[in-house]
Amino acid sequence: MLIVVVSIMLVVFTTLPIRSCPTCKGVAKKFADPETGYVHVKIGCPECGDRGLVTEPRRWKGSMVAPQVTRLLQCWREERTKAFLTSLDQIATLSGRDPELVLGTKSLGAQWSGAAVFTKSEGKDFVLVILRGHDNRWNGLEGLVLLGMDGRVLDSFQCAGVGGWWLHMNVLERPSKDETVAVLNVQRMLASEEAAEEAVKAVREGVAGPLPAQAGPDPKSWLVRVKGGRFEIVNAPKDWTP
Repeated sequence: MLIVVVSIMLVVFTTLPIRSCPTCKGVAKKFADPETGYVHVKIGCPECGDRGLVTEPRRWKGSMVAPQVTRLLQCWREERTKAFLTSLDQIATLSGRDPELVLGTKSLGAQWSGAAVFTKSEGKDFVLVILRGHDNRWNGLEGLVLLGMDGRVLDSFQCAGVGGWWLHMNVLERPSKDETVAVLNVQRMLASEEAAEEAVKAVREGVAGPLPAQAGPDPKSWLVRVKGGRFEIVNAPKDWTP
């Protein structure tokens, strides 16, 4: 009888998710509907699949990300949202990068907010930091920062709508079949008014440069992919779908 009980306990101990996920600390689960269990916030944790729990042996292996990334992920919590910029600033500094370039404050100014999620490309896991800016000088202000699981800043860019064009970025819940992680869209703010030829002011790692040229009427769209640990921004085919 004792052997049977011990065997059952061992199975539960090694196979059932009973411990808090060391990678995401169960942050997505905090937003689950208490009645249905549906998780409204998707961060795509590669450790627990946003369930918030792992097996005891898996917990022994520790977190898949560096401590500074764990702190950034916790900024989804209402009581931690104000720590987001400080946490990202620390990550940039530890990576040997200028925090003002990574955050976009030096290039485009503005007040920024954001959140971090996981993404996958070419079989590798990454952390995608989504930035949203607020400044009356620009018509929509968006940005992304790509982090390695070790917390290093791999790439970053920010962009803003200009000259009568409105910019919006849609981050996909999971990468599409062509590994697109986000879509940038611009359209005229007022169809009856002329808009400048340059629709977007883009800054990549502090260096200004245009997005790929795109002829034809608006709206215009660009796909953001992760290739070789860097962002790749390409024109969206007219028939593209996630």
